[in-house]
Amino acid sequence: TGVITIGEDSTGMYYKVEPDNVDGKGTNTTVSGGLTNAGRIESTADNVIAMSFDSPYTSKTIENASTGVIDLQGQNSTGMFATGAGTYTAKNDGTINLASSTNVNTPNIGMYTDKSTITLENNRTIEGGDKTVGIYGHNVNLGASSLTKVGAGGTGVYSQGGNITINGGTISAGENGTTGSNDAVGVYYVGAGG
Repeated sequence: TGVITIGEDSTGMYYKVEPDNVDGKGTNTTVSGGLTNAGRIESTADNVIAMSFDSPYTSKTIENASTGVIDLQGQNSTGMFATGAGTYTAKNDGTINLASSTNVNTPNIGMYTDKSTITLENNRTIEGGDKTVGIYGHNVNLGASSLTKVGAGGTGVYSQGGNITINGGTISAGENGTTGSNDAVGVYYVGAGG
């Protein structure tokens, strides 16, 4: 394990698979691999992404492992970003810490995806300060030992229209920041049929 320190407008770990098929999903779908953090990724700078993963394959994975720590103390930063044409699960089995956000429109986010085919799964700890978002995506799984904690004005889980599966764990909204528990939301769902 090691330490990665990120500067402004930078990414700690970046993984992208270029599709080898016209459908954008590739033909070599059984090749394993992916991106795993088992060490520490840290930053006090703004506009950073600790782990960025872009894959068209279902066989690839992104994981913050049980020994992995992501500590982002700047602004407009994301712990884990998962995208691409693949159908896969991005997993946090470690710890993600986020500083309070100064602007609710550009919050610090623990786990984020812009794709409905990607599931975000928290099995351990995501702790954010005020105006942060723990998990932002579509399909979300919360494990039995998970802790998703945000401060005032924060949102624990934000889903844009997928399934939210809570298998236990703890969601704590409004108890981790510096200005009290005003305007915090545990789970915010947009859409139908979740």
